[in-house]
Amino acid sequence: MQHSGFWAQGLSQRLSRRRAIAGTGGVALGAAFLAACGGGSSSSGGGGTKEEKNVSSLVTQQKDTTKEAKKGGTLKFSLPADIPNFDGHILSFTDAQQVLLNFNRLTRIKPGVLELSDGTVTGDAIESWEFSPDKLTLTMKVRQNLGMPNIAPVNGRNLDATDIAYSWDRWKKTGTNRSELVNEVNANAPVLSLTATDARTVVVKLKSPVASIMSSFGNQASGWLFVYPKEAESGFDMRRTPIGGGVYYISDYTPSSRFVYSRNPNYFDKNTAFADKIEIPIVSEYAAASAQLRVLATCTGTRCWRTTSCRPSATSPSSTCISQTPRRWA
Repeated sequence: MQHSGFWAQGLSQRLSRRRAIAGTGGVALGAAFLAACGGGSSSSGGGGTKEEKNVSSLVTQQKDTTKEAKKGGTLKFSLPADIPNFDGHILSFTDAQQVLLNFNRLTRIKPGVLELSDGTVTGDAIESWEFSPDKLTLTMKVRQNLGMPNIAPVNGRNLDATDIAYSWDRWKKTGTNRSELVNEVNANAPVLSLTATDARTVVVKLKSPVASIMSSFGNQASGWLFVYPKEAESGFDMRRTPIGGGVYYISDYTPSSRFVYSRNPNYFDKNTAFADKIEIPIVSEYAAASAQLRVLATCTGTRCWRTTSCRPSATSPSSTCISQTPRRWA
């Protein structure tokens, strides 16, 4: 059919809007991460020919400008509600989105740049892995430079395999969706055990071969198995102080008022995280958020963010906000 790409694109965009509405605050923080870290994704949806995609001169052509980005500055936007706590192991899917910047997972899905992700699994806390011939033993090697921020009690140390084993033991007791992976909880779940054999090696024993196990370790459907430092056992309360090896850490938090994320100088990937800080006031009323955006109170330079739905007005043709994606204002 000649315009099948158009209909697929429209369906993709509609589904995206529904997901955004379902998890407004969390999705916005994920979008902020892409802006702060230089990521990108495509809205090209379901195909079509090159000629179809470029048919209108009114549509701005997508371009990857990551190499032109300079580090520094503060990214600002707002969230409509506070988070109940910062312990990603026990948070709901939507609330856990707000701590994605603070922690590593074992793996993650590689995002697409100017195209949809192809689903490739890449390492996060781990840098490589291999299976035994019978596919029942998985051996993972941990990155050597999983640095945490220079704050007590971790003081910038690197996470290692013992932290991952601790995180697994903690998560299998309290994790929101632990039954998806933990065989002790659900006899049909695939993981029999996860242990650290040395500081860099994690060994996983499986009940049976599972083709999707690597993606499951980084998938929100499995309840966000975030990597926590061992100090979380007694050195601090993860519900109030989210400390991990993520790209940002929370340097200031005022309940019901605002979050401030600062870049983790010890994060393993030095080519990401362009913004020095991310400031997020909590603005529950649409009118207040709209007013702040009109006076650029939640904007940095010409890039602005917002999280609630908006409607351009006749007196404000450029609108007061944008929905889920960054846009340059003229």
